[in-house]
Amino acid sequence: MDNCSIQTRCQWLDNVIFLTSVQISYLHW
Repeated sequence: MDNCSIQTRCQWLDNVIFLTSVQISYLHW
């Protein structure tokens, strides 16, 4: 169960980082 939770959290973090970088590149454009 712990492993699953950590994996979900990592996926969520990856999503946030990806969206943030997309936003930054969009604003920089």
